[in-house]
Amino acid sequence: MKIRLNSIRLKIIYSILLCSIFIASLVGGVSVLRTRSMIEEYAQKELRYISENKGYEFENIMDNISSSVERLGDTALNLFDINEFNQNESYLREYINEMDSIIKRYSENTKETFGAYIYLNPELKNKAYGIWYADISGNRNFQIQEEISIDEFNRNNPAMNWYYNAVDNKSGTWIDPYMEKSINKYLISYTKPIYVDNLLIGVVGMDIDFDVVKDAVRKIRAYDTGYAFLLSKEYNFLAHPTLKMEDNLKNIDNGSLAFMADEIYQNKSGVISYKFKGEDKILGYSHLNNGYTLVTCVEFNEVFSEVNKLVRLSITIILLGVILAISISLYIGNKLTKPVIGVTDALNKTANLDISDNKEYEYLLNYKDECKDMGKSIIKLRKVLRDSIKVLHKNSKELMHHSTLLTKNIEESSYAIEEVSKSTDELATGATKQAQSAQEGLQKLEDLAKKIDILGNETKIIKEDIENTIRVNKEGVEYVSELNKASKENDDAVHKLTSKMIELDKSSYLISKAVSSIEAISDQTNLLALNAAIEAARAVDAGRGFVVVADEIRKLSQQASVYTKEIGEIVLSVQINMESMKKEIEYAVEAVKKSNEASSNAEKSFNEIDNAVSKIIREVSTFVKNIESINDDKDDVVAFIQEISSISQESAASTQQVSASVEEQFSSMEEISSSAEALLNIVKELDEIVNKFKI
Repeated sequence: MKIRLNSIRLKIIYSILLCSIFIASLVGGVSVLRTRSMIEEYAQKELRYISENKGYEFENIMDNISSSVERLGDTALNLFDINEFNQNESYLREYINEMDSIIKRYSENTKETFGAYIYLNPELKNKAYGIWYADISGNRNFQIQEEISIDEFNRNNPAMNWYYNAVDNKSGTWIDPYMEKSINKYLISYTKPIYVDNLLIGVVGMDIDFDVVKDAVRKIRAYDTGYAFLLSKEYNFLAHPTLKMEDNLKNIDNGSLAFMADEIYQNKSGVISYKFKGEDKILGYSHLNNGYTLVTCVEFNEVFSEVNKLVRLSITIILLGVILAISISLYIGNKLTKPVIGVTDALNKTANLDISDNKEYEYLLNYKDECKDMGKSIIKLRKVLRDSIKVLHKNSKELMHHSTLLTKNIEESSYAIEEVSKSTDELATGATKQAQSAQEGLQKLEDLAKKIDILGNETKIIKEDIENTIRVNKEGVEYVSELNKASKENDDAVHKLTSKMIELDKSSYLISKAVSSIEAISDQTNLLALNAAIEAARAVDAGRGFVVVADEIRKLSQQASVYTKEIGEIVLSVQINMESMKKEIEYAVEAVKKSNEASSNAEKSFNEIDNAVSKIIREVSTFVKNIESINDDKDDVVAFIQEISSISQESAASTQQVSASVEEQFSSMEEISSSAEALLNIVKELDEIVNKFKI
């Protein structure tokens, strides 16, 4: 007996099995999820606690360093005497010597410090003064170090950031790790500037060996493989197992961890889940007082290793339960499905058209439940089917004979109708083409008629434009005639003006000649007056009256001479202007001559244009009459073509109707033929089906 995947027995087994698996999975899943949640919560608290606790340790060290530097700065400030500084040139060296023992004592008494120092402002005396004690050996044996030269005091020197950052901030400042080349070590410094009355005296500070900080961070452990790292204010990795100081949290892994920097910036401490290089991780962080951030991280897989063990145990228990459930469900399934299998077998034989009479299913009648009813019904069904199939077998033979005759007659009728349909289609196609040709001819003729109308209208417009041209041309001829007349009058006026100018030129010449005579007389009179004055002077008293008269005559003569010169100059100016005007008049006479010639030529041209336009208007009038005659004839032609087109369309429509009727009749015959063939096929199929039954 074949086992069917969708049998009732398997469904019972599946139901019991699925219920068992569901309950076991639900209980196990809830337990695992709850355990996972608790472990994750514990891990977050643990990482946060480690970060905060270790952060407090670092803060205590840094607070101790910063407090010592603050006290050292106060001590240095109290010892500095500004008056002595202003009066004593060697005071700074004395001051440094006094601070020597203080710096060493602070170095030795401050835990975790690598060294302490004070450096004075080199701008005070243009010289560098300073003391630096450092524990180079690492056994708390602080030795004085070489002083820094004044050349190193430069803002562009990264090694001097510890000095200038404190000066710029004007307060105690933590300096990020930097390389001290003189001892080849990375240091972290806390520095503070010393001011007296806003005068920078110098900077005091203490160092921490950054290797000590990195070792302390490296020793921090979370779970088995978890580690810690230290971030700067700008989120550079100061201490990390694999990353370097140049790496930044915002930029590594293509910037995928930039969100962590934002979250760390917003909270003093917390926990973040993230993915780095394909691994899920969780970290706890805590801010330090100097702006650094201590971070502790661990992989998710390590945090949930115990949960994974619990999951494997739960799966093992579930598998054992499933095996037990399968065994129980097999026993129950076989017990319940035996009568169902018998009924199913009977139905399968019936479905396979095996309805032969036998007694193999009589055992179903022995059950006392619903199985007895199913067995009784299937036995009765098989008996009814056997009787029905016998009747169908007999009737199908007769039906097949009549269907064959009907199909043959329909095929003959369809062939005749098909021939008629083809002839009608050819006739309809010809009529349609003729109607289309007539319609196209009508359309083209109507277009031609419209163009003739447009041509007639445009010809009339051209005729009107030519008539206007004639009118304007006549007016132009009249204007040119008037222009010739005016030019002649202007020519006469110019000749008269020229004559007057000649006479005026002669008059000015006579005036000039008279002025010359008057000027000569004035000169002679002036000479005579001078001689008279001389003779009167000789006569002394007797000639005094004559002297006065002679003097007056001389004055009048001089005035006459002056006026005569002015008149002469005026006459000369008039002569010059007359000469210039004479030339201009000559130019005007020449221009008038040219204008007269141009006017005469224009008048001739207008007369020629008038003759040409008159000839054109006569030809256009003849053309307009021809267009009007064509326009009258085209209406009759259009009406005739329209009548032909209408008749062709009616003929095509009638032919198409006849063709459609024939095609419809042919389609009907095809449908009848198809129905007959389908009926014949049905009869054949029915006969085949009946023959398949085993009776």
